[in-house]
Amino acid sequence: MSAPGRWPRLGWRPVRETERRELLDDAPASASLAGNLADLRRANRWFGGRALVRRYLQPRLRALPPQRRVTLLDIGTGGADLPAAFLAWATASGHQGWAVGVDPSAGVIETTAGLLDISTRVPRTLTLIRGDGRALPFAAQSFDFVLCALTAHHLDAPGVVALLREMGRVARRAVIVTDLERSWPALAGVWLVAHVAIRSRLTRHDGPLSVRRAYTVAELAALAQQAGLTGATVRTHAPFRLALSWDRPRSQSAGQ
Repeated sequence: MSAPGRWPRLGWRPVRETERRELLDDAPASASLAGNLADLRRANRWFGGRALVRRYLQPRLRALPPQRRVTLLDIGTGGADLPAAFLAWATASGHQGWAVGVDPSAGVIETTAGLLDISTRVPRTLTLIRGDGRALPFAAQSFDFVLCALTAHHLDAPGVVALLREMGRVARRAVIVTDLERSWPALAGVWLVAHVAIRSRLTRHDGPLSVRRAYTVAELAALAQQAGLTGATVRTHAPFRLALSWDRPRSQSAGQ
């Protein structure tokens, strides 16, 4: 375990940071938090986060019969840009979309809700709820797709297992998790972007720390197995991303 605030020892990968928390986890609603959420939305757009989620969701949307209602639960929704994008993708695929964004931070929910209230581009079929992804207040198989992007690294290993177990419980069709992959190139790349192109104090602090708190492919695959997501796949994607996907077997589905 690395000491707080110190560079992890040299090795094939950085040692996973387990002591320091990201500032976003405890930030109240403020201009600084709004700036951090804006940075995360831009990062999703510019560095492939949104495209990666679309890559996993789009084929599954297209496989559904047209004109049907499709639902998404986004855990750790942050600025809610991904569920908003999902609604647009659903419409483009000929479906009626409905999305719920869940986040444990009261500050995040308050800030994002305020932005959505003044936006004319976000459909009213997007709802925000404060909640913990490890104990979701929803019935089993109540959403077609359950998404978690750039959130798993905020949790310790038992927390990720609990999160994945809950995602599998409430997903009718598929679970999708995307996050950073812990590696030295990722740490260097994110540090450079955070200190050259970013003004937000929260983002400059949290960006590199997010990489140090992130999991590897092997670690995430092992946690998915512990959570009971048998058959889940975990793959790497540029730049410095990984994605877990799990499709519920038809024999376990409560309805199509």
